[in-house]
Amino acid sequence: YFINKMKEKGETYDFILLDAYSGTLSVPSELLTQEFFQGVREISSGTIAMNLILDSAGQSNFYRKLSNTLNASFDNIYLSKVNRQNNNHFDNFVVLNRWIEGYTHVQTTE
Repeated sequence: YFINKMKEKGETYDFILLDAYSGTLSVPSELLTQEFFQGVREISSGTIAMNLILDSAGQSNFYRKLSNTLNASFDNIYLSKVNRQNNNHFDNFVVLNRWIEGYTHVQTTE
């Protein structure tokens, strides 16, 4: 809703932070589509950042599908581990569409 309204108004933002969770580890699926990210890109004139909890090794189906969707939606994607969660399988990451020192480029996976 918000993205469509801003596109209608022709408004853009220098910095957009996506941080939406329903439950402990779940981002609503409608906020993880290529269509959603395309809308975000259209209202962005700068940096887009996402707070995500991902598997530490980057081997899960969710990680692979999300990295492919992000790479299809943006020119480049970078991520950095922010802090370790209380278990051995997941960590908190920040994902950006712009390079910052210390961030790792995310490649499309198969």
